[in-house]
Amino acid sequence: MSQKSFKVGTFNLYNLALPGEKYYNRSYPKDQYEKKVDWLARQLNAMDADIVGFQEVFSEAALQEVLAKTGRYNNATLQVSDRPGRGPAVGLVSCFPVLGY
Repeated sequence: MSQKSFKVGTFNLYNLALPGEKYYNRSYPKDQYEKKVDWLARQLNAMDADIVGFQEVFSEAALQEVLAKTGRYNNATLQVSDRPGRGPAVGLVSCFPVLGY
């Protein structure tokens, strides 16, 4: 019987928020946000992980945009926790089916 393998990674997104959205009394201008999204997508493609845990998610929509740019996670399951107050959330993306949360 052969053993199957998969890759697991973790990624601190360093305050991923949509342009103009406040995080710690700051916000990204559109051009800086677009550079950040492109860089994050390149890093995720280089990681080539099947499951990735994320820290510092200020916007689920921004994380979805990053994942869409990778091409790898188009059919993946994304789960993001509730944000405590105005602080960041954590998230998880999985290329495998998620049976429950």
